[in-house]
Amino acid sequence: MDSLSPVVVKLSEAATIDVVGSNLIGAYTVTLDGSPVTLVNPTTTSFSFDMVASAVQEIVPVVMTLANGQTASLPLDYKDFSRAFVTSTQYMAGELGGLSGADALCTSRAAAAGLVGSYRAWLADSTGSPATRFAPVSSGYVRLDGALLANDLPDLLDGYVVAPLNINEFGTVETNLVWTNVAAGGTVEGSNHCSD
Repeated sequence: MDSLSPVVVKLSEAATIDVVGSNLIGAYTVTLDGSPVTLVNPTTTSFSFDMVASAVQEIVPVVMTLANGQTASLPLDYKDFSRAFVTSTQYMAGELGGLSGADALCTSRAAAAGLVGSYRAWLADSTGSPATRFAPVSSGYVRLDGALLANDLPDLLDGYVVAPLNINEFGTVETNLVWTNVAAGGTVEGSNHCSD
């Protein structure tokens, strides 16, 4: 088994999940959160299964097991969550191109890891901050490993997150400290923003 590509579902809707991979050879089974699912049209390159709607906001692991016992995990990446990560690459002040340049770097790093969508940098300068630049979301913010950071934007901006934001775009733990110029409440910390 070489790989499985990410799948995206929306929690509030029942859905048929299509999983595309490669070299899915031989008999295999799939479990959703530990329970077996009925596969539709399983082949060596794809399979599908039905998932019912749920009010629970969580990232549920899908595990595929081949006849020889080899497994692959595939987290369901729910659209109901806004995903957050710290970049695996380091940038010096003055290299970002302002907040819009930093946003572009975040989106580029996400794309390098196979993540879709656009991303915003958790930075502040004289032109804006997360409190002014981030749009409210109807659901929570999660790290890429599924750990909940905050339930909504006000919760994200209250100065406390449920889990540390220390997972990079590839799902690896980062231990370096970061400087954002963002104060509790998502506002500008001070004037130390290198002239934007």
